[in-house]
Amino acid sequence: MKIENEIKLLENLKFNTGAFILAPIWLYVYEKKILALVYVILVAIPKFLNLPRFIDIPLNIIPISIAFYCGIKGNKIAMESGEFASEKSMKYAQAKWLRWGIYTAVIFIMLNIVINQLT
Repeated sequence: MKIENEIKLLENLKFNTGAFILAPIWLYVYEKKILALVYVILVAIPKFLNLPRFIDIPLNIIPISIAFYCGIKGNKIAMESGEFASEKSMKYAQAKWLRWGIYTAVIFIMLNIVINQLT
């Protein structure tokens, strides 16, 4: 997919998919480090402490909500970061986040399938 097509897709969606998929990394890059830390901690706690499902599921609601926040408000946050001279350059950068978000999601899905087949 060409970067121009990805920019058009971003404009049509009004949702920052790259920020949604890569939320903790995206938050860290765009100076929302506390929110990134909260996301990572709430995802890691149930895994490391081996918490029961009735605790694990409610704890995951917050990181999912943070990811949706990044998707919905991502373009605004990126533009307000002061990192971009124009809206076009911001959209170009966010299109790259979209591309890498999709690559990452595909890789994690494939790894999950392979790991589940091995166990």
